[in-house]
Amino acid sequence: MNPHFIFNALNSIQDLILKNDMRQTNKYLVKISRLIREVLKTSDKESITLEEELDMLGLYTDLEKLRFGEDLSIPYYCRIRRLSKRNDTVTALNYTALCRKCV
Repeated sequence: MNPHFIFNALNSIQDLILKNDMRQTNKYLVKISRLIREVLKTSDKESITLEEELDMLGLYTDLEKLRFGEDLSIPYYCRIRRLSKRNDTVTALNYTALCRKCV
């Protein structure tokens, strides 16, 4: 996980606390903790299921939307024909890293 991303996430949490927006603060903390847990859980693996990767990608994009507000739009479309989200594997954090470079 990129240290710059963690720094930005902590700054966003601090900003929400200073604005006394406890609902958004809680939402952000839940998502960042889930993402960190998933990254740590998969960090020693070379590949993970497509479902795990897409879940992490969803958490990452949700955090960025919370951080940047409604002005940020991150549409992604995943068309799967022969892959099974639960059985087929991909390189760990491959798509999440690609998305991070685009935001």
